[in-house]
Amino acid sequence: MGKMRTMGRRGDTTLVWGEDTATADEEFTDEATVRAQFDAIVKDQGFTAFSTRTVGEPADRVTEFDPNAKELILVPPMAGGAS
Repeated sequence: MGKMRTMGRRGDTTLVWGEDTATADEEFTDEATVRAQFDAIVKDQGFTAFSTRTVGEPADRVTEFDPNAKELILVPPMAGGAS
């Protein structure tokens, strides 16, 4: 089972693929849908993606969808400001 968490202003949304079970705050979907969402969010909206294959290990930055990832975390672009 993999999870893709997308951070947003109102919290985060979680998509689950690879199993047909999800908790109340998660949405189960198929891998192709998650891949399309990943591409739309990362490539079109400029989010940064991180991936882990094992719970508790450090995350690696990724630019392509990894169906074997345990968790994908998508972070929105950060805006800088004057100091």
